[in-house]
Amino acid sequence: MALSSRQDFVTSRQHTISYVHVSPTHALPTLLFLHGFPSHIPDWKHQIQHFASLGYGILAVDLLGYGSSSKPTDVDSYRLRPMGDGIVELLDHLELTQVVGVGHDVGSTLLSRMAAYHPERWTALVFLAVGPPKLGTPFNVDAINTMTKQAMGFEL
Repeated sequence: MALSSRQDFVTSRQHTISYVHVSPTHALPTLLFLHGFPSHIPDWKHQIQHFASLGYGILAVDLLGYGSSSKPTDVDSYRLRPMGDGIVELLDHLELTQVVGVGHDVGSTLLSRMAAYHPERWTALVFLAVGPPKLGTPFNVDAINTMTKQAMGFEL
């Protein structure tokens, strides 16, 4: 499964969601991958290849503001409800009535809200997180801002 098989979907709010979709080859569910910060679809490449090779369906999206998806300047666009509703529109477009949601970091936050707003859409939920660093670990916000500006064109 090549990540170059990206497609775009335009939501009712006129935001583009970039995604990779693979239909299941066996009677297995589709896994919806929602990435963390700062991330995008290619960070799921090993999981996508592994689970697709087992016959699972795959839907991996670039969340709003990341990768090849829209990067609106209106901060209200990034509220969890409208972001989740856009992904549900994509699920409807792909005729995916139920999926297994897999969220990491910010994707976990979005997934938890989507599960509350649209409980009928999920067969299971998976939340992935990384624990906090050891006490005393330096946190350089200037370096993070520089990195995100290089990756996305603006500081987060």
